[in-house]
Amino acid sequence: MIAVSVAMATYNGQKFIREQLDSLAAQRHIPSELVITDDASSDKTVAIVQQFAKAAPFPVHLHRHYERVGYRANFMQTARHCASELIAFCDQDDIWSPRKLALCVEPFRDPAVLLTYHNADVVTEAGERIGCLDHFASPPITPPLSLCPIRQMGSQLGFTEVFRRSIL
Repeated sequence: MIAVSVAMATYNGQKFIREQLDSLAAQRHIPSELVITDDASSDKTVAIVQQFAKAAPFPVHLHRHYERVGYRANFMQTARHCASELIAFCDQDDIWSPRKLALCVEPFRDPAVLLTYHNADVVTEAGERIGCLDHFASPPITPPLSLCPIRQMGSQLGFTEVFRRSIL
């Protein structure tokens, strides 16, 4: 089985994090570890993670900042703590399909593959589907002096990516 670390950056995520943690535990391709770096949460996020870690089907490593560093720095620090060759970014307020990791790691059987990404459903706070990321994407643009159109936004957001740690 291909080892993949899940890298989750948290900040005041108590409202949704447990559902996301449960969806990680339900993966068909079980992560080799879950690495969480908390950015000085003032709610019960850390306590929820600690409770989950007691029964998780994989190791959970929790790191805490006591002063905010911001989400970008927090995610990058989280990724650096990951031990596996593959890393999957994970937001605290998502719900992963049970097939997500299994589908995303398959292309990495080819050693030339460095990154995969997927589309995702966009839902309301109540969980009602309102579309997919591609639906909200800006139309492609073709810059001057270029023949190739560029997508300004699409489904290539951090939480949709799995990548080789060499990219770090």
